[in-house]
Amino acid sequence: MTVAANGMLLSIEIAPGEVPPAVQTAITTQMGQGRLEGLAKEFDDGETTYKAGITVPSGDVRDFTFAQDGTLLSEEVSLSELPLPVQTTITTQVGQGKLEGIDKTYDGDKTSYEATATNPAGQERNFTVADDGTLESEEVSLTDLPPAVQAAINKQAGKNKLTGIDETFDDAVTSYEATMATSTGRMIDFTISDQGDLVSREVLLTETPAAVQNTITQTISDGTISRIDRTYGTKPPHFEIEGEKGGESFNFSVGMKGKFLGMDD
Repeated sequence: MTVAANGMLLSIEIAPGEVPPAVQTAITTQMGQGRLEGLAKEFDDGETTYKAGITVPSGDVRDFTFAQDGTLLSEEVSLSELPLPVQTTITTQVGQGKLEGIDKTYDGDKTSYEATATNPAGQERNFTVADDGTLESEEVSLTDLPPAVQAAINKQAGKNKLTGIDETFDDAVTSYEATMATSTGRMIDFTISDQGDLVSREVLLTETPAAVQNTITQTISDGTISRIDRTYGTKPPHFEIEGEKGGESFNFSVGMKGKFLGMDD
């Protein structure tokens, strides 16, 4: 069992019979001729996943993470298995430090690689690389950021505890995704532009206007909501909803007054 400093349960070891049938099937498929070494049920900001440790043909024990419907979310991989551009970027990012691990992650049709490394001083940092070798994001410290960004992050965090900041790169646009923990253990993400402007902030359904709640509830119907973000900036503010319906991603946007704005890619 793993418990956060605030008392929130993060993970618990479980027996094979305690996972949903879809997850059991997915684990069996991934295991092949290998051997199951352990199972854990993990909890992250309202999302439940299952991590399986499996002995692969090479004899290594690798972790595989599955959604509740059996979808493979990530799998542990080695550097030599990756496309050459990805290897090059990871090696460059690690530099004189030490590579601690790599997870190949799946998000719909998108594949990326989340790597963890320690620098010569033993400090750990994470970064993400696209399957073409492009650096998508890297963990940074608050003190490394421009003053305007630092001020904006501190303002949003308030008395909450900052747990991490990622500098992200998307089509030559740089932004900063920060995560904070409230006193109740709730994790909230928000994004700040490189100019120090608030781009988006994660909210609960109950924190949206009544008309927005109605539209979201009716649209998601028998599906499930994974996340809601309130956007700011130059475009008209709105809410972006990430969900799942019928085993597929179901993402859409809703205006501030509850107008359905359409499905998102």
